[in-house]
Amino acid sequence: MGPLLHFMEGLQRPHNRILWERLQQKHTFCGQAEISTSQAMTEADWAARHEALYKLVGRAVYTSQMLETQLRLILAVLQDELEVQIDFRSLAAPENRDPLGKLIGALKSAGNPPATARSALEDALKSRNRVVHQFFVRNTDAFSHLSVFETARAELLADLDRLSSGAKVAHSLLLDLCRERGIDDAALAVRQDRVVKSMLA
Repeated sequence: MGPLLHFMEGLQRPHNRILWERLQQKHTFCGQAEISTSQAMTEADWAARHEALYKLVGRAVYTSQMLETQLRLILAVLQDELEVQIDFRSLAAPENRDPLGKLIGALKSAGNPPATARSALEDALKSRNRVVHQFFVRNTDAFSHLSVFETARAELLADLDRLSSGAKVAHSLLLDLCRERGIDDAALAVRQDRVVKSMLA
């Protein structure tokens, strides 16, 4: 590992010094137009690319968390784990911190969703993993090279679309399940111990 880097600098290039040097070597073989584009880039361009990619990553992470919430509610209904809250109007699912992959696996075992739904959820999981674990590491030069930025942005938009499709599929499964069991889906909620503890403190 290379030396410790400033926080923002660490987001702009990999911490691994060898990887960074190889990326720099690769850039020397880029076409002259690509190099001149990078050299002519203004501070405003740099900031705009960061803002664009950070916003899309934020939306992707938010969407994946909404997908996880839908799956937790589905599992709570299937496993009869809903709890009537003190106001007698809400049905809360217990807090479940399992990651997305484990939630999808549990749904396959407990609910046997249709093949099209399984495929959409698996695609969403792959997209979530790419965004969370790989995106900035694989696209460190997107901030300084326009063509890389445009490719990274297009791939990110495609991943966001797959995550959105997965969330819609999960929501549809939840609504169907609620109708089958006579549950008011508007009353469903995910229990959050942090909120409960803060209220009791």
